[in-house]
Amino acid sequence: LERPTNVQSRAIPAFFTNQQLHNILLQSETGSGKTLAYLLPILQSLAVDKQGELRKLDRAKAGTKCIILCPTRELASQTVKVVENLCSHSFNWLVPGCLLGEERRKSEKAKIRKGLSLVVATPGRLLDHLTRTESLLMALKGKLEWLVLDEADRLLDMGLGEQVKQIVQRIRSNQPGSGRDGITWRSVLVSATVTPSIEKLAKETLLGGDNSWVWVKGGNDAQVAKVAAESEFSQSTPRQLAQFHMTVSAKLRLAALVGFLTQRADKGERTVVFMSTCASVNYHHALFEGMDSVLEESDSDTGKGIFGTRCPIHRLHGSVPHSERHLVLRKFTKEQIVGGKKQAAVLLCTDVAARGLNLPECEWTVQYDPPSEVADYVHRAGRVARAGKAGHSLIFLLPSERTFLDVLKNRGVKHMSALSLASTLNAAAAICGLGQSKLATSRRGEAFCTELHRRMENLIRTRAKPQEVSGQLLELARAAFLSHLRAYPTKEKAVRHIFSAKALHLGHVARSFALKEPPKKLGTNSSQSAANQEDDSRKR
Repeated sequence: LERPTNVQSRAIPAFFTNQQLHNILLQSETGSGKTLAYLLPILQSLAVDKQGELRKLDRAKAGTKCIILCPTRELASQTVKVVENLCSHSFNWLVPGCLLGEERRKSEKAKIRKGLSLVVATPGRLLDHLTRTESLLMALKGKLEWLVLDEADRLLDMGLGEQVKQIVQRIRSNQPGSGRDGITWRSVLVSATVTPSIEKLAKETLLGGDNSWVWVKGGNDAQVAKVAAESEFSQSTPRQLAQFHMTVSAKLRLAALVGFLTQRADKGERTVVFMSTCASVNYHHALFEGMDSVLEESDSDTGKGIFGTRCPIHRLHGSVPHSERHLVLRKFTKEQIVGGKKQAAVLLCTDVAARGLNLPECEWTVQYDPPSEVADYVHRAGRVARAGKAGHSLIFLLPSERTFLDVLKNRGVKHMSALSLASTLNAAAAICGLGQSKLATSRRGEAFCTELHRRMENLIRTRAKPQEVSGQLLELARAAFLSHLRAYPTKEKAVRHIFSAKALHLGHVARSFALKEPPKKLGTNSSQSAANQEDDSRKR
């Protein structure tokens, strides 16, 4: 980082102006450096007093000065690493720690008793310690100076909002009663999509209704002022992000995805693919890993998997063990050379990876399943084009779902270009060389789809025994099909009329999971396997 970004330049004065009154609403596009925009001034305020003298205090006596709440463990883990790096190189007497549920509660209590200057936590784990750990209450009593809600819109929604509300109530009731109605700290809300409704909810419901707020906005034309946004997401996506959409019929969705990823694998590009449910991620990961490579590879590049060793497939969702999640992210972001070429990589994931994660060198995000909430489109797309680098985003839509583009446009997401399905399939056919060399160029894409579906259907043929790999794939496919249908009613109310399960052709949807069985038979045969699936909506 050679110079501060726009939001960082504007945030620092806001943090140090009239410190006793102002809370901060920090809004800027994804990948613009919001984490450092709030961490740098907070660490400065904790380490240096108003007279410029260092505030070196014993960690146990000083108490916990700052709490940073994150909606996911992945974002919290990433944030605490940044805090640790800053403290170790600047103010090594400030001791950060995380409360994520990774460790036993006894180990986390021991860290709290020794003293943590800053705590990075997920809402559930922090609330658990506020309820059961007396030493944390003592560390916070009259000493908390900062409360940060990173990805504030997600923390304040219906899923986590009640937990955050309880956290604030417990901290307030623990205070000695001084300050603003028991509030002795300043609050910071951070997100690419901080809207006036989120601001109102934070002030009135959670943070005491205090009116002394400063809205810091990134972007070239933004000013440090509390003004209503011209359109909701107009400054939420970076300018260097190229956004595309592809209209695909349900029966061609899977072939279109493979065709698109084939081009990315051939070019050595990293791609994040968002799906709506854990079951869908599990199935597609198992399917792609179980197939033989469709790429024309040298002997040194051959390997199991749809793209061989040139492009490994990873998966990430809420049901994946936390230790495995860290390993997956490290593998996905690690740059490697295979056969003299840059190795591509694909990460299949749910919205657990949509918020705040920094994925270096990732070139594409693909929203294979549309988001449950309109705001999630921005956060999904924002995993690329970070820190000024170029990036690309693609969303798949059925013909009946194209009006979602109008919703995005009305919310401020503009300049989206159409990506041709035919061109995508023809280009994939040329790369794969699946025996279509004698066909006319315009028909190669059609032959690519036919051959691809034949291979997939053979792999998960219905006559396979359950203990065989193909039998396991069949059960995964059925569970993914059902969870995909169940995800439609969970869409945001404003777009539920666009994403209607009643409008789906179930036979074509089954085809998109490489299934040949009639939907009625699918529902009968897979009821037991569906019952054994985790609740995807809770673990995204």
